[in-house]
Amino acid sequence: MEISEKNLNQVSDNLLSFLRDELGDTKVDYEVRPSRIQGGNETYVFHFKLKNVHPSLSEPLVLRIFRKGFRPKHAIMESVVHNSLVDQGLPVPYVHYSCIDQKYLGEQFMIMDFLPGAMLHLVFGPDTYMVLGKMHAALHNVKPDQLNKNMITEGFGGRQYSIEGKFDLLLKAIERFPWLKEIVVWLIENRPSECENPSICHGDFHEGNLLAKDGKVTAILDWSQCRIGDPVMDVAATLVLQKAAFKHIVPSYDSNRASQIYLQSYRQEKELNDQYLEYFQLFRYANALMAAAYGSWFWTQPPILNELINNVYDISKIHVIIPE
Repeated sequence: MEISEKNLNQVSDNLLSFLRDELGDTKVDYEVRPSRIQGGNETYVFHFKLKNVHPSLSEPLVLRIFRKGFRPKHAIMESVVHNSLVDQGLPVPYVHYSCIDQKYLGEQFMIMDFLPGAMLHLVFGPDTYMVLGKMHAALHNVKPDQLNKNMITEGFGGRQYSIEGKFDLLLKAIERFPWLKEIVVWLIENRPSECENPSICHGDFHEGNLLAKDGKVTAILDWSQCRIGDPVMDVAATLVLQKAAFKHIVPSYDSNRASQIYLQSYRQEKELNDQYLEYFQLFRYANALMAAAYGSWFWTQPPILNELINNVYDISKIHVIIPE
């Protein structure tokens, strides 16, 4: 679904139908009709405001529509993550509704609070990566027990929501893309022992997914890849974005400086086991290559794809050759 002015009106009308059905009140209406918010590579995001509703729904809201490719109940899973973390005091939008019925908007979606703020670098400038490291460590210092309990209660426990699920996807991918096999075998043979103190792992923790205002982080966004696991895995995922992707998207991006400050700031708040940092970076590179194989526009950009291939070799000495 591509959002044009024409089907934006349809989205607005169908969303209002959902809310009236859900609330059982035909008087529910817009004070501000939905408008597109920039951002969201895998989702469509809109800002809107309601009237004639309970005060809890009268503040600005966000509609997040998931594109095709997510698991059938992903919106419900992500709402469990959001609301569990809100209960633990983290700056995460509270989700009021999650819907997996495609009759309204064609895809599953969530309706959540709008949290004010600007991109991290616009507020903190040169201190952005220091704040990023501090906030990431703060997340990893939050005990995962309540989130784990809530996930299991709602039916989202098990392999697919752990690192095992990531391995399952890689093993499935090599059936179609055999050139990935050598990397996956390396990852299995060199896999570290189970983490004794797992953390809540965001999976895509970077400055574009944090908002800030008046010198304070106001929101951590995009929990689609959230898992409970080794915090080193989560740190490695951030480093991969810095080292392999962002420097090719933003010409002025100094990846070495960003990574150095981020890691230094993180270590001031939480101990980091460097022994497995390279392993989990390779794990993230493998998942990025898998995404590229399936056609991800982000990871298939030639400079980024070449960076992935070169970095895989630097860690494992494996030459990745992608067939034409």
